Amino acid sequence: MGYMTVKEASEKWGLGIRVVTLYCTEGRIDGAVKKGNLWLIPEAAVSPMDRRQRKSPILAEKDPALGDDVYALYEQAKHETVWPFQSLYENKELFAQIVKHFPYPMHICAPDGTMLLANEAYLKFAKITNPERLYKKHNILLNPVLERWGVKDFVLRAFQGETVHAYDVKVPYQEIVERLGDVKELVSESMFHNMTAFPIRASDNQLLFIVFVFIESV
Repeated sequence: MGYMTVKEASEKWGLGIRVVTLYCTEGRIDGAVKKGNLWLIPEAAVSPMDRRQRKSPILAEKDPALGDDVYALYEQAKHETVWPFQSLYENKELFAQIVKHFPYPMHICAPDGTMLLANEAYLKFAKITNPERLYKKHNILLNPVLERWGVKDFVLRAFQGETVHAYDVKVPYQEIVERLGDVKELVSESMFHNMTAFPIRASDNQLLFIVFVFIESV
């Protein structure tokens, strides 16, 4: 039986090296053995991520917006940080449902500006019916109209790892729908939102995510 290294397995499965190492340590990869400081994984081994998808095919079909990238980074962060309410965070599906059904529009980005996930409220707000076309393709930092919208400083500070707030921001709703939405319809020309952005960090202070939340001003 042939073996592959953690690095080779991570490339094969599209997971981070540290995530694959964690799976080995937890005994979640059948046949993985440790030789000194090196983990050896059977070439025929199946990714634990794949096993999750086969056990819950209906959930995977219902939640296409919950990408493997977010799950993999969540796995890594969970094991590196002392989390409060540990029993809640150990249930990935419950955690994902909380994000999905959060009542205010929110989206989560990678530190380079790439959008990774948007919840149902944000998808409804922006008239997005096919979020997969945006994930890993739409980059917030490359949006050329941030300065014209008056949020460039807010966004830049957020991606520098600050927790930032902006109040009564005039949001060009029609323009957002035309830029991101799949349903090109006439909506309110603009509305006002309170906006908050905050970082999610690993225990070594590495920036993992930036979360944006939008609450309509009353």
